[in-house]
Amino acid sequence: MSLSPNEASALNDIEHALNKKIVTKRTSYDQCSAEIQDGHVIGLDFGQEVSWKNNPNVPKQIRLPDSLGNLDHLSTLKINLEQLEYLPASLGNCTRLEKLHVNCKNLPAFPESMANLVNLKKIHLVSRNATTIPEAIGNLAMLESLHLSMENLVKLPQSIGNCRQLKELWITGASRRCPDLPETLKNCTSLEELGFDGVALTSLPDFLVEIRSLRKLAFINVAMNDLPENLWRFTQLTQVLWRTKIDNKDHQELLKVAAKKGWTPHNEFIGQGFVALMRALYAEYKKKNPKSTPPLQEPAWWSGK
Repeated sequence: MSLSPNEASALNDIEHALNKKIVTKRTSYDQCSAEIQDGHVIGLDFGQEVSWKNNPNVPKQIRLPDSLGNLDHLSTLKINLEQLEYLPASLGNCTRLEKLHVNCKNLPAFPESMANLVNLKKIHLVSRNATTIPEAIGNLAMLESLHLSMENLVKLPQSIGNCRQLKELWITGASRRCPDLPETLKNCTSLEELGFDGVALTSLPDFLVEIRSLRKLAFINVAMNDLPENLWRFTQLTQVLWRTKIDNKDHQELLKVAAKKGWTPHNEFIGQGFVALMRALYAEYKKKNPKSTPPLQEPAWWSGK
């Protein structure tokens, strides 16, 4: 089935930029492929990043053409290009886009025009150089999943609190320090899962306790000395994923005891294991603060039921 002249021209421009053909039926992971439906390109996948390394046929620096925006029926876009140095603002014309995966470690910034992608539901951004994500991400009212793997990310924008449909937020790779989490995050009243992977995290902001929809916290390879002091305050949780080494020997023992009562092969504390973990942390807090009183709404594990 033939494409419109604009879309056909866009694919041709992208092929020229990559010095590589775009196929409609992929036979290997090193191919760039397009999914076509009813005469329109609805999916574009640049293939695995590893396939582009040390390839003499691929330019050392790549700038995607502005004509990318002519693919205005795209619903899925996956870009894995370490050599990419420019993502055109015309990306904002792809307003039917629902899934965006950009793994471009050397990309210095993401275009502000991403704010126009109002139908986006899933975003996965990977960059070694970018320090921010567009403030206008708050315009993405349909956004449900946001994964940020950005070594130098300084902070999340205040506007993220406008993403009321956001259910999943992961922050990975910020090994120097965890980016600042704005207090507006508590306005994400649909957030169910918050994960940290490979970040330096000293504590959990207390305002996160106010996200009553939160059900799961995840800590993977997080640089921490102790279990978060306020973890027991997250009474809305039902599970904690813990794949992190800590220095505190008392907390190490606490984790071992809780693990015997119930956790999954993926190191997720659930059921009685989760109850044991939270109860022990609360007991530790009460020992340090004997005059404190618990909030009015107590989960069963506080009183040992």
